[in-house]
Amino acid sequence: MKNELVIHNLFKESIDAFVKNDPHLSGLRNQKYVFHPSLEREMSLDAPGIYILTGGRQVGKSTLMKLLIKNLLFEKRAAPRQISYVACDLFERYQELVLVMQQVFEEMDREKYFYLFLDEITYVREWDRAIKHFADLGYFKHGYLLITGSDSIVLKESMKKFPGRRGKADTTDFHYYPLSFSNYALLVAPDQKAAINGFKKSIVSPQALAEMSPDLLEKCTAKIDVKVISERFENYLLTGGFLSAINGFANSGRIDKFIYRIYQEWVIGDFLKRNKREFFLKDIITALTDRLAKQVSIHSIASQTEIQHHATVQEYLEILQDMDVLFIQPALREDKLRPAPKKARKIHFSDPFIAQALIAWAFKVDEPWVFAEKNVARESALKENIVEGCISALLRRNYPTYYIKADGEVDIAILTGRTFLPIEIKWSESLKKADLKQILKYKKGIVGYKGLRIGKYEHLLVLPIPLLALLP
Repeated sequence: MKNELVIHNLFKESIDAFVKNDPHLSGLRNQKYVFHPSLEREMSLDAPGIYILTGGRQVGKSTLMKLLIKNLLFEKRAAPRQISYVACDLFERYQELVLVMQQVFEEMDREKYFYLFLDEITYVREWDRAIKHFADLGYFKHGYLLITGSDSIVLKESMKKFPGRRGKADTTDFHYYPLSFSNYALLVAPDQKAAINGFKKSIVSPQALAEMSPDLLEKCTAKIDVKVISERFENYLLTGGFLSAINGFANSGRIDKFIYRIYQEWVIGDFLKRNKREFFLKDIITALTDRLAKQVSIHSIASQTEIQHHATVQEYLEILQDMDVLFIQPALREDKLRPAPKKARKIHFSDPFIAQALIAWAFKVDEPWVFAEKNVARESALKENIVEGCISALLRRNYPTYYIKADGEVDIAILTGRTFLPIEIKWSESLKKADLKQILKYKKGIVGYKGLRIGKYEHLLVLPIPLLALLP
């Protein structure tokens, strides 16, 4: 095995050394908060085949792989010889990957079940040729291959080249998001665990929530300290769902500059790897900052940049979406329950911390934490837009998510079965009828607001935004 890979496969020599010295697992010991994602339990490694795990960089995909290996060693008593982890960012061409995989297979007993983990495979040019080579030879009929990558679309499109070779498991594609607010709250406020889980179990669906009376919802949330959860939500707006930011904030009450830099360099580096221009990326982020949560067209964004062609803007936005940095929210065609392609779209960042990191970079802010304190810890127009984007990003993990453009606008519309539920987000402690004009036209809907009480505005359910954020 290549020397660079030995550090990731210490279990082949000593399981104790693996737990103590692995670059990913050892780092967990010094963290105040250690998160074990549900994927750690949901991903069955017993069915042979080819599986993929997508998600943005630094969300914890590599650490999840190491936790899966640890579980194999301690719970399933898998033989260390039958497990291998390959960090693919060490290679550039598929020929190098073929040679390494061949060496890995030679060190295994191929008559027995094996586990192979290929991390960040999209670093390797034409990587799918390497996988196809071994798939055609039947290697994965008797073993488990898990591939990770941060470019979701590229990875999934490439995997379509392996029909009939993926395996017989019900689920072969997984996605790893940053921590949801629910995960975050359970992590940093463990005393609220029973109350939060009880609330989530009592809500069958957002549609059911919209139909609940305030009295019944009060009973469902009776054990939740809404004030505490609201304070946690304010912190979540600063740290997002990234554990390095969460732990940094927990340790010092601020987020150090180097943590912002990690995420800035991830995005910039991935664009440079695609031979894209850093200046264009910065130009687009700058143009988006004043247009978050607003209806925009590609042409209107392009007009605020020095990029000559709107197709370039479209391409850059699609790359950012594939990287889980932002998402483009279409308007809903209500009669068809599908996107309205001719209407303007809204653009949100997928995580509030990523929003702050990239906006600070685009505007050449020397101290990102000072920027965050001014624009997110305190009230600002940017904070209001980030809040709406945060709720939209959380809900889209579980539901197709749109906005409604009619005479007025409704911030969010989620599809549930054969209907949709309108949701309005108002980062204010008071509600005005003029601001709710469009959503009041619907028979039912939800208004999230900054206050702490549950109630009604005419026929609409009104609840604190942090409670709404707990649902996904």
